[in-house]
Amino acid sequence: MFQLPDGTTISAGNGFTIDGEKFSDIWLSNATPEMLAEKGITRYDPPQPEAFDSRFYFAAGSPRDVAQCKQVLIAAAKAYVASSLAQSDWQITRELEDATNTKASDAIRTYRKALRANGNALETEINALADAAACAAWQQHGWPVDPDALVRP
Repeated sequence: MFQLPDGTTISAGNGFTIDGEKFSDIWLSNATPEMLAEKGITRYDPPQPEAFDSRFYFAAGSPRDVAQCKQVLIAAAKAYVASSLAQSDWQITRELEDATNTKASDAIRTYRKALRANGNALETEINALADAAACAAWQQHGWPVDPDALVRP
């Protein structure tokens, strides 16, 4: 973008007039820095809006209600627990329905308990957060590792 001497901003590809002198829509695209300076035209980069996380803010510096922010974080933690438990649900179902009564491993049972416990602990942490800024800074942590997950070097 460019700023004309009168403060008007325009982009290349638009015609304009300065002190009665008309310039074509390709003039800015072809103008050298010297030509721009001679006419009092400067390059203009409009200010970019400040980045913000829309889960916690309506706009930069305009926080959402802390209760809404907490709901977002709690829902994410619960989704993680549910998704992680779903990976081993078949083992528990097999144990309950299989005629041979194949048991789920102790490692899986411990893992599933740890998932639930961590989810509950995180929900308690989240509920203690004071404001949207604290919610935005908070991160999930402490998740146990699935004993059936492939470990790669």
